[in-house]
Amino acid sequence: MSAKNGEPRKVGAYRQPPEASKFKKGQSGNPAGRPRKTKTLFEELEGLLAEKIPVMDQHGRRMLSRQTIMLRAFAKKAMEGHLASGSFLLNLRETYRHSDAAALDMSDLSAEERRLLKDYLRRSSGSEDDGG
Repeated sequence: MSAKNGEPRKVGAYRQPPEASKFKKGQSGNPAGRPRKTKTLFEELEGLLAEKIPVMDQHGRRMLSRQTIMLRAFAKKAMEGHLASGSFLLNLRETYRHSDAAALDMSDLSAEERRLLKDYLRRSSGSEDDGG
């Protein structure tokens, strides 16, 4: 019954799996690995806004985050008299005055502010490298 007695080992016996089904040395038991976690909408937005893209300004070509570019665009619109953009920036400043948060929390925005952001993203989606 066992190899100790000189008898051949039975294939598939208790605690003696066939050689073909044993783990191979140096080979992972799970070659595909664990599936990646799908990102939440917040994580996707955070990554999108943090991504740096090239822009041309008075200092030459620079890499700025989309978030910075968007804030600059809102500031420019506010300076041109667009009250909603000015209001959005002032409310944003007050919301994050005493916060060390580096990213915008979308749940803090009003419906009108979300609409403004959505409109801006829709308009600017095709014009990323036109200089700002």
